[in-house]
Amino acid sequence: MCCDATVTCEECCVDGDCPDDGASCTNETCVDNACRSTANDGKCADDGVSCTNETCDPAHTNADAATGCVSTENDSKCVDDGLFCNGDEVCDAVAGGCVSEGNPCKTNPSTSTPRCCEDGDRCVVSCCNNAECDDSNPCTTDTCTSNGNCSHINICGACCLPDDTCRSNSTEEACAAGGGMFFGLATRCIGDNDNDGCDDLCCPPKLPVASDWGVALLTLLLLAAITLKFGRRRSASGV
Repeated sequence: MCCDATVTCEECCVDGDCPDDGASCTNETCVDNACRSTANDGKCADDGVSCTNETCDPAHTNADAATGCVSTENDSKCVDDGLFCNGDEVCDAVAGGCVSEGNPCKTNPSTSTPRCCEDGDRCVVSCCNNAECDDSNPCTTDTCTSNGNCSHINICGACCLPDDTCRSNSTEEACAAGGGMFFGLATRCIGDNDNDGCDDLCCPPKLPVASDWGVALLTLLLLAAITLKFGRRRSASGV
C-alpha cells in the first residue's frame, strides 16, 4: 500500500489497513507502518466457571478456534474449606468449579493403613486423640502419642490401708483418699507369710526383742553346761 506522494509503499498507514487475523479477541493495529495483532483479554467472555482465567492467546493449543480465547484453571481462586482430611481445594473446570483433592494420607509412605486426623492436621498410624486409646483399665494412663500410637502407662502400686489390708492395684490418689500409704508404682502386696493377720508389706515380720535374745542365749548356755557336765562324768567312769 502506498502512503505518500513519493510512491513509498508501506504495509499500512492506518489501523483499518490491517486485515483481521481471524481471532475475535485480538486488536489489529498499524504501528510504524506495520500491522500488529495484539491480544485483548477483555474481549474474552466469561466461561461461567468461577475459578478460571479467560485470556486471549490464539497460538495456544487449547485456544478457541473462533475467538482465540483460552480458559485456564486457577487454584488460587479456590477458598480453603478449613478441612485437612479432604485435601487442598483446586480448580476443576470439567467439574464446574473448585473441588477437594481428597484424603492427603491415602498415599502416606510411612504407614500401610494411615488415618487422617483433623485434630492437628496429621496422618497417623492408629489414633487421633486420647479418647481413642482408652483401654478401660483404671491403672493406666492412656494417651495418643504424636505419631498416632496408643500409649498405656501404669499408674498403680501397692497401698496399705489403716485396717492393715493391702491392695496391689491402687492409684496414689485413691490410696491417699482412703488414708493409706502408697508404696510406689508397680509395687505389689507380699502376702501374710508370718500369719499375723497383716500383709508383710504393711506389717514387716518383727525381729526378736532384746529379752527374747536373752532367753535364747541363756537356754544355749544351760544346754552347753549340761552337755559338758555329762561329758566329764563319762570320762571319770571310763565309759
